[in-house]
Amino acid sequence: LAKGVSWWIPARYRASLISRVRRAFGFLYEKRLQEVKFHEAMQAQTLDASSQTALIDLAQVEPADHCTGSIAIHLHLFYPELAAEMVGYLRNMPFPYDLYISVPSDLDVEALTRVFADLPNCRERKIRPVENRGRDIAPLFCTFGEELARHDYIAHLHSKKSTYNRGATEGWRKYLCDSLLGSPETIRRILLLLQGDLRFGIVYPQNYAQLPFWANTWLANRACGLEWCRRLGIADAPRGFFNYPAS
Repeated sequence: LAKGVSWWIPARYRASLISRVRRAFGFLYEKRLQEVKFHEAMQAQTLDASSQTALIDLAQVEPADHCTGSIAIHLHLFYPELAAEMVGYLRNMPFPYDLYISVPSDLDVEALTRVFADLPNCRERKIRPVENRGRDIAPLFCTFGEELARHDYIAHLHSKKSTYNRGATEGWRKYLCDSLLGSPETIRRILLLLQGDLRFGIVYPQNYAQLPFWANTWLANRACGLEWCRRLGIADAPRGFFNYPAS
């Protein structure tokens, strides 16, 4: 509405008046401007070889016919009833890999070991109970960090349900898993990005369509995030909306 009204203002006064309005009432639409910028960035379709952050049409990437290093997959299986579904995705891995599974401390590890026993190309599997702390990230870094670091390529999955939002993001887990391990061909294409000429550091799906735009912000994690940026020597910490693998 404001944009439409602005075109009725004579051109010689328009810029000055809009500048004054923004200074006085910018707080009313600052978040909306950030949202627009965020979606413009997400819709960029050209590959920037210098920043390597643009969206890529995976269907246009040639599949890798071999792997140049060792592969590890970490699965955080918080919901054991999804074990069979996760096995289906793991069966798509076309290259040898080691499997590391973190599970809640009250689960039957022996029973789960049988579920994941006959996976093609799985060389070694380790299942470890963990306390319910740090969601899927703490097991990734704290429980299996040293072992995962010995591999060249790491895939990270977790059996998410997002039970807190009453089904608002139904289909999110399937979208993420299909995008990463949905087929051997998908995995081969992703691997080419990781070991090809540009050598991407991380490949992850575009945000799920039902996620609200504010999911790509710090939310309540800003203070903790900025402290970690300081400790890691990251001076230019992101503000407002920023692109990260929301999962």
